[in-house]
Amino acid sequence: MSKRKAEEPKDEPMVDKSDDSQDEDEEIVDVDFDFFDVDPVDFHAVKRLLGQLFSADAELLNLTDFSDLIISQANVGSTVKVDGKESDPYALLTVINTNVHKENASVKGVVEYLMSKCPMKDVALRGQVAQVLQPREPNQGHDAAIVISERFLNMPVQIMPPMYKMLMEEMAKTNAANGGFDFEWYVFISKTYKEVQSTLDEEGEQLEAPVAPKKKKAKKQAQEMELMYFQSEDEIIAEHADIQYDFKLTNADKEASSDARRAFTDYGIAPGRRVMMVKSSKMKAMIEALEEACAI
Repeated sequence: MSKRKAEEPKDEPMVDKSDDSQDEDEEIVDVDFDFFDVDPVDFHAVKRLLGQLFSADAELLNLTDFSDLIISQANVGSTVKVDGKESDPYALLTVINTNVHKENASVKGVVEYLMSKCPMKDVALRGQVAQVLQPREPNQGHDAAIVISERFLNMPVQIMPPMYKMLMEEMAKTNAANGGFDFEWYVFISKTYKEVQSTLDEEGEQLEAPVAPKKKKAKKQAQEMELMYFQSEDEIIAEHADIQYDFKLTNADKEASSDARRAFTDYGIAPGRRVMMVKSSKMKAMIEALEEACAI
């Protein structure tokens, strides 16, 4: 059964760009999106979406066990599909409690990974991040949720407000019955990018390697580049975040050298990641802001 707990989004038509004819008219394809609970049939698709989120660093994490944990929370979280329950999901939204699952090796791995990416020189920030992510003793405060929000790039952002609404309802219901979903912080992992100098000319040919700028100049240029988000709702999440920091992938070289990812650099896009931590008291306002933005 597909979920009907929230009003379905006004679907933006998906554009089929597979036609390579000279006709510049784009074919519009109407698609109906259905919401489903996360199901065991989704295991491989969930793992692929996690791999998309962590990219080249996925090999550093135990995404198999992490996917199993996500699927085990059948009553919390949603997928979006277009071809029925048995089809692969195009989007996933759920949460993992870092304290309840502090003994789970895959959760430990993700927490340690996020901690390792916090800037070493910013002692104050590292203290804040540790306070959020490190396990607490029982009855020592509310827990932190790692939010897993990932979808295909051509999925419209309009699916997100109802997904977040359903998530909050499901957490409240499950927490009232069994506990485990009373959070003080929500931790988001955002896919970001900066525009850099393209290595291709107007005809798509490789340019000759430019002279490398001096280290200080290169660092200043990198800092001045505008950071952008692959998922547009992350800009709204950032506005509500009390703690955030950017980082590069550990396996950035592998990321850059893979055929699929090299195109980013070729065309002037340098991918990265941002961690954003939002207090539970701000989640309602965040979801309302997202809903308002999607209604425009």
